[in-house]
Amino acid sequence: MLPRRFLLLLLVPTTLILIGTVGYVVLEPAYSWFDALYMTVMTVTTVGYGEVHKLHTPGRVFTMFLMLSGIFTMFYAMGEVIRAIVSGEFRFVMGRPFMEQALS
Repeated sequence: MLPRRFLLLLLVPTTLILIGTVGYVVLEPAYSWFDALYMTVMTVTTVGYGEVHKLHTPGRVFTMFLMLSGIFTMFYAMGEVIRAIVSGEFRFVMGRPFMEQALS
C-alpha cells in the first residue's frame, strides 16, 4: 500500500481541480462544466492560454486564488518527491515489486 503522503500527492491536485471547476460554474454563468474544467486546468498548470469567456470581478479574484493554489500545490508535490528520493522511501515503494519478482 502506498504511504499516506503519496495519496495526498494525488488528492490535493484532484481536489483543487474539483474546487476550481465548481467555482467557475458557480461564479461565471457563461461557463459550462467543460469550460470550467478547461479554465481550471489551464490556470492551475500555469499555462495561461487565455480566458474561455470574459471573467467578471469575482471570477478574476477566484482565478488569482487558483493561480496561487496551483503554484503552492506544485511546490508541495516537488518537495514531497524530493523528500522521498532523498530519504530512500521512493526507492522502497518503487523497488519492492521488482525485488519480490526477482526473489520468486
